[in-house]
Amino acid sequence: MHAQSKYFTCSTSGQIADPEAEPALAGPWPGAERAAPAAGAVPDPFAEGAPQAPHWFKTAVFYEVSVRGFCDSNGDGYGDLRGLISKLDHLEWLG
Repeated sequence: MHAQSKYFTCSTSGQIADPEAEPALAGPWPGAERAAPAAGAVPDPFAEGAPQAPHWFKTAVFYEVSVRGFCDSNGDGYGDLRGLISKLDHLEWLG
C-alpha cells in the first residue's frame, strides 16, 4: 500500500495539485467567483399557462423486446427482425 505524498503531485491534466489546498469553488475563468446566475433564466413550470405533462405514461404498458431472443425466422437459433415482424400482430394483441 502506498502512503500519500505530502509533496505536490501532478493531476491527470498536467497541472500541479496540492493535496492540502482548499478545493476551488469557482470556475476556471477569472471573475467566476463573482458571477451570479441570471434572474428568470429558468421558466417556472408551475406558472399558469405553462404546458402540463401528459399523464398517459402513468397507466400505459411498455414492452421491451429482445430481438435476438424473441422469434427466429431462419432457423439459426437467434431471433431476427423478420421473426419480430412476423409476430407484430401478437404484440399488437397484447396491447
